[in-house]
Amino acid sequence: YRAEASKGSLKIWLTVGGAGRSGGFRAFSKSQTGRDLFASNLVQLCKREGLNGADIDWQDISNESEYEDFLKLLLSASKALHKEGMLISVTTRQRLPSHVLEEVDRAQFMGYDLLIGGGPKHHASYSVVTQMIEQWIDWGFPEEKIILGIPGYARHKDAASQIKTVAELLDDGLKDDALEEWKGYLFDSPKLIRKKMKFVKQNNLGGAVLWELGHDKQFKDHPGGWLLHAMSGKRIAKEEL
Repeated sequence: YRAEASKGSLKIWLTVGGAGRSGGFRAFSKSQTGRDLFASNLVQLCKREGLNGADIDWQDISNESEYEDFLKLLLSASKALHKEGMLISVTTRQRLPSHVLEEVDRAQFMGYDLLIGGGPKHHASYSVVTQMIEQWIDWGFPEEKIILGIPGYARHKDAASQIKTVAELLDDGLKDDALEEWKGYLFDSPKLIRKKMKFVKQNNLGGAVLWELGHDKQFKDHPGGWLLHAMSGKRIAKEEL
């Protein structure tokens, strides 16, 4: 990755937080001193590792106070990173006020784990994801900053806590790139991903991100991966799997 980045064709970002890894935000984000120290350490880490920027992924925000601390943290990190010519993104479903949106380079919408009572059983259904993106646009999110998150994993339709990666489904015999269910597991098929990418282009969004690369399956002649190829508009024939 560093070799590609040195050519200017790839940017490497560091994600801080995520599911099960966001608890630490609460303590240091309560004070300006804590937020500034975090931002300073983040910049130093990015410099040391030769990274282009950082993504803040604070999940499980549970109250208004944490939400306000989250916004202040984004502003502190943005100021520090931008001062050094680095970039900042935020992975979230939260509504962000205009003064915060102005300071982040992109907002990655978590288009997965969206199980709503009475709604589709697929946790990343096209209807729910696109409706929520349209809500973001109505809220004032600049289209060019919105990055659509696409899952590389499946949840069981009768037990959502049961998860398998798409790579595991392929190893189990899945081959049809139009199927969105395999042995009870619901997932984004390459066909559905291409449909989502069409939505991205039609709405002039900034792009899409796969969560995560390790959930995809790479093949000898297609090192990008089954899902990543679909995101780029390509297909892998069944006989090549």
